[in-house]
Amino acid sequence: MLAKYDYKRWFIWLAYSLSWVERNDGAQIYPTNFDRRHNFNALANYTFGKNLDWEVSIRWNLGSGFPFTYTTGFYESINFNGGIDDNYLQNNGNMGVLLDETINAGRLPYYHRFDASLNKTFALGANAELELSASVTNIYNRDNIFYVNRITSEKIYQLPVLPSLGVSIDF
Repeated sequence: MLAKYDYKRWFIWLAYSLSWVERNDGAQIYPTNFDRRHNFNALANYTFGKNLDWEVSIRWNLGSGFPFTYTTGFYESINFNGGIDDNYLQNNGNMGVLLDETINAGRLPYYHRFDASLNKTFALGANAELELSASVTNIYNRDNIFYVNRITSEKIYQLPVLPSLGVSIDF
């Protein structure tokens, strides 16, 4: 669903999507790693200035968490590269992971972030313009999980507060 409002200096856009992305491997039907059931975006732009050459923009995004398969246990995985002469009683193996038999039955937490930008356009003659932009991604520094290391349980997060500056020339 999409709702747009575009009047004079204002542009507002609200979008919501509901989707299922499933796979059938012959044994079970399960959501794929990129199955985001709910996704909502709100965007607002306002143009201002004497020559309408300034634009401020804000965006908020909310999405349901991606699926993952639960970890049910760990085991020592011994490598027998040396063949029958390997001393498995004294070798240290690698950590092996046992996964739940139901694929992607878990969901990561909801994702959301708030971004803002400010743009200024300068005319460079009749057929060219320069645009300067400043933006901040994830303004409130939301810890959105990217993944969790199964062995150490360390959580890896997506973008922190990320300011940026940009310059573009159109001709």
